[in-house]
Amino acid sequence: MSRYKNEIVRVSVLDALSNFYSELSELRDECQEVVDNAPESLQSSPRIETMQETTYALDLEEKMVEGEGIRIVETMDPVEVCLSVRGGRKRGQESRAVRCGNAVAYGRAFVDAVIELVERESEEIEQGRADGNPEDLSEGALALAFSMQDERLGALEKLEHLCEEIEEDIDAADGAEFPGMMG
Repeated sequence: MSRYKNEIVRVSVLDALSNFYSELSELRDECQEVVDNAPESLQSSPRIETMQETTYALDLEEKMVEGEGIRIVETMDPVEVCLSVRGGRKRGQESRAVRCGNAVAYGRAFVDAVIELVERESEEIEQGRADGNPEDLSEGALALAFSMQDERLGALEKLEHLCEEIEEDIDAADGAEFPGMMG
């Protein structure tokens, strides 16, 4: 019988990003504490060296959604994402590896939702430009509409770039190793 069960969790898109980085930060701090508190005779042991490598791998700068991107993400449909995480029988007793896997799931849920939004919105803007009837608008109104669309496309491109950076962090976390009993 498995020590863990899968649970479906529903969180806001921005909370998914926040949960990803906060859990990884906690794990990094725990690993650093293990390294710092290891006796001198064990400092060069494979376990401690692996924990130090994991500490370095999880030393990630938190990425945040900023500016127009916040408004875009907050108004996206759906505002929440569902994801599957593994939970222990007793809450809070999950291994470090399981907690890292859950953090990765939060990060992936954020990236997947935002990439879907960026693709949908970009396609709608481009389709609107292709289908638009310029005869219905004055030159000034048309210029304003295109300018607003260009700003929106710029914000969407920034969100897409942010997702690429977060995917690198997800890959780093996904490759982290947690040796030992609580690994």
